[in-house]
Amino acid sequence: MSNPIEGDLKVVYSPQVPVPCYEVVMVRRRGETDAAYLERAAFTLDAVVGLSIFEFENNIKPDYSDYAAILRYEDGDWCDVDENEYDQALA
Repeated sequence: MSNPIEGDLKVVYSPQVPVPCYEVVMVRRRGETDAAYLERAAFTLDAVVGLSIFEFENNIKPDYSDYAAILRYEDGDWCDVDENEYDQALA
């Protein structure tokens, strides 16, 4: 995302640290609340991680050390979304 603004979200996933992260930039829908925006990002993250778990359990890929997160653009930098806020979005 070339020009993020405060509050923008993106989902990042690295299937094997230190491999660079796959990124999904979450575009906010018109009129979408913060909670709905985060819920959509959480759903996307769960889908990406679920596919990775499926691949591991079905011997498509070996054991691995991965990294997954939802990031929010705040104060000029991408920061991890608080885990409690993520959990509430999925509740």
